[in-house]
Amino acid sequence: MFTIDKAKTVEFGKILKQYRTKNNYTFRDIHALTGIDSSTISRLEDGKILRINSLVVTALAELYHVNPIIFLNIIGYVQDKDVFNYCKIINTEKSFYENSFIEILDSFSISSDSEIHLKEFMNLPFLDKQDKAFKKDDFIFVYNNKNELLQEDLGIFSYNNSILVGFYYSNENTVSLYDYFTKKISIHSKSDIKIIGRIVTIIDYGLYNK
Repeated sequence: MFTIDKAKTVEFGKILKQYRTKNNYTFRDIHALTGIDSSTISRLEDGKILRINSLVVTALAELYHVNPIIFLNIIGYVQDKDVFNYCKIINTEKSFYENSFIEILDSFSISSDSEIHLKEFMNLPFLDKQDKAFKKDDFIFVYNNKNELLQEDLGIFSYNNSILVGFYYSNENTVSLYDYFTKKISIHSKSDIKIIGRIVTIIDYGLYNK
């Protein structure tokens, strides 16, 4: 994972504290609303975390009704030029670049040949060349099938030739998914569902269409 400059983590921490104070949230409030534990929030505000999961950044941005791109820009995951290119890509829907492509799966089948190169519009240094992505509605879910999926991880799954995105819960014979979109729980036999990969990060593809 990308190591952030200390000065940027301190700046980000001050901004997070300002938003929390403005909204009269305690650490426990934020934990209840986002699932981020209180100690992590405290260390973020103190500028002590140099490797920040982008899912945490996105969750806090959504909590405070801030464009996630703004927070990602503060910590250096996104540069000004990347925001400009992001707008350009959204407007033209280009899907090519000079480097490798990242595969995009459609919402109905895992056999889609459509692909997009995320780094053309977003400089996310923690992305691996093996990462792939699934696009549904205005969201791009970047995932990696090299990492083991653990309990409560957000993952991407194949079921009856359809793609599911949800939080993973498993016991001896079944898999339960808390669907990312519908917020409903579905239970499946382990033999009926295929784990495609663990979600690395989520990008709101429609931010600049709003």
